[in-house]
Amino acid sequence: MKLMRRVEPLAETIVAFWLQPDNRDYPGWRDHLDINRIMLATSLTPDTFLEIPAAD
Repeated sequence: MKLMRRVEPLAETIVAFWLQPDNRDYPGWRDHLDINRIMLATSLTPDTFLEIPAAD
């Protein structure tokens, strides 16, 4: 959990980058469009798609 908190600012930077439409006009994004769209959507609503167990 500590590691996730440490990299959270980086994750926010990456999501903000891909949210900009011009940045998605890139061959690497388009080559894997279906996967990239799903991953971006799950990053915007992580509580809906990902559960991280609480530490005991």
